[in-house]
Amino acid sequence: RRVHGMIEKESSGKSGAFFYFSHDRKFAVKTMSKQESEALRDILPYYFEYILKNPHTLISHFYGCHAIQIRSLKMLYFVVMDNVFPIPNRMDQIFDIKGSWVNRKVTKEKSFLFRYSNTQKTLKDVDFKALHFQLCLSPEKCDRILKQIKKDAQFLAGREVMDYSLLVGIRKISDNGGSSPVPIVENYPRIQTNLMSSSSSPLTSTSPSPSPAHSFSPNANKLELSYRREQKMEEGKQRSASEYDNSAPKSFNKSTNRKFRSLSFSSHEPVVKVPHFRSDEFGTASRNRDYIYYIGVIDVLQRYDFSKRLEHFFKTKILRQEKEGVSSIPPVLFENRFNERMKELFTCE
Repeated sequence: RRVHGMIEKESSGKSGAFFYFSHDRKFAVKTMSKQESEALRDILPYYFEYILKNPHTLISHFYGCHAIQIRSLKMLYFVVMDNVFPIPNRMDQIFDIKGSWVNRKVTKEKSFLFRYSNTQKTLKDVDFKALHFQLCLSPEKCDRILKQIKKDAQFLAGREVMDYSLLVGIRKISDNGGSSPVPIVENYPRIQTNLMSSSSSPLTSTSPSPSPAHSFSPNANKLELSYRREQKMEEGKQRSASEYDNSAPKSFNKSTNRKFRSLSFSSHEPVVKVPHFRSDEFGTASRNRDYIYYIGVIDVLQRYDFSKRLEHFFKTKILRQEKEGVSSIPPVLFENRFNERMKELFTCE
């Protein structure tokens, strides 16, 4: 359903999170737990640096991390991020590939519910294996994507993150050519290098940027007015940054801000506006150009904490499930298993 111009959708996963999509489908707002919010703030400096150095990463791009409390209700945490499926068209098939296989299939009960509802089912690892399906790409595309996924998984393992997955949307191109690739260079949102400053950090700045339209006004009075506005905005930025330093949680001020200031970025670094896996209608075309694949690494805020260690113990020791096949395993083992499944998913032949 639509909420004030946004489209609401409940997650089909175990988290029960709610998604709200912008009218153009480019951005998504996702509710999350307090633990996920803390995880994002903890890895934020390293994540920001990694995104800048790897513009073709498949890891979700986060644009804002927020919390809101209405009266006496429970604190609500949510994140603003890019949408893996940033088009209005419905996917013909959706996969959520994690690498594990224990309880990673759509049950008969869920299949029955999906059949008689407007909700589109998301197939999982066991369903993918049963279909004997692969994403057919050109050798060059396949090699680049597999190398980037391996690099992304290595980064996540280094930050003690696991339980992530590759979300895949498949859309068949119509026979009449209705989905021919179109240029999208100017429409894809990217994190810019100028978000970094000594007094503020990305995802936390509350002051608006000066509008570039003022700089090209032919009228002298407008130019002067624009200059004064920019001065006020700059003063507002400094004031809001100092206020934030005094009011933000201590765990974020002392640790995260210190990490940000220890990093150095060049303001002249090249910014790639479109990742190579989104060059064809926000996706990547198959080798024969009869399908468009929309892919992205999602759910990257789950750390291998005490609850996940306990889950691993319970499933493997009490329920006697395969320890290699459960989702909750140490990050390095999860990384290796995830990469092996990616080799099965993509084909370069």
